[in-house]
Amino acid sequence: MLLDLLARVPFALPILFALQPADEGIRYFSVKDPEPDPERAFARFVLNAFFFIGVALLVTLGMGILFGSFRLWLLEKYPHNRFNGIPEDDPGKTFRLNDTGK
Repeated sequence: MLLDLLARVPFALPILFALQPADEGIRYFSVKDPEPDPERAFARFVLNAFFFIGVALLVTLGMGILFGSFRLWLLEKYPHNRFNGIPEDDPGKTFRLNDTGK
């Protein structure tokens, strides 16, 4: 888009060059620490591993509490539900004529 505009307007490129600030020469930039200390990098890796394990344990604990709360709610709300470990054919609630009565 800028090149199209420069091609349409005569003398736009020399005007653009004239408006540029003066070149002050070569400027050098340096990075503070180009080579990180390997011992610090290893310590940071170990600390991040422990942090990840802590977060994973907290998430697992939270999900376990939620699942256990749901199971307790299910047991209170529907005590004879088959998902609570009560068999569908409960012998205490059924009666068959061919039972021996032992």
